[in-house]
Amino acid sequence: MHGVQRTPVWTYLDSSSLVGATIITVAEVVDWQVGEMIAIAPTGYAAQEGEHRTISAISSDGSKSTITLDQPLTFPHFAEL
Repeated sequence: MHGVQRTPVWTYLDSSSLVGATIITVAEVVDWQVGEMIAIAPTGYAAQEGEHRTISAISSDGSKSTITLDQPLTFPHFAEL
C-alpha cells in the first residue's frame, strides 16, 4: 500500500450505528483526515455488510473521535460487548 501512515490504522466503534447514520464515534483518537476513505467492517454474519465511506468531517475530544461520513450507512454496525 502507498500513502501516509495513519495512527491507529484501525479502531473499534465506540457506540453502535444504525442504518442511515452519517456520524460514527470511534473508541480512540485517530489522525485520519477529511477526504480519506475508511472501511467499516461488518458486525453481523454477512460479509457484504462491510461499507466504505469518505470522511467529510472529524473531531476529537481527547479520548475518542467523531467522524462525519459522506453518505449514510446502509447497514447497522454493532459496538457492544
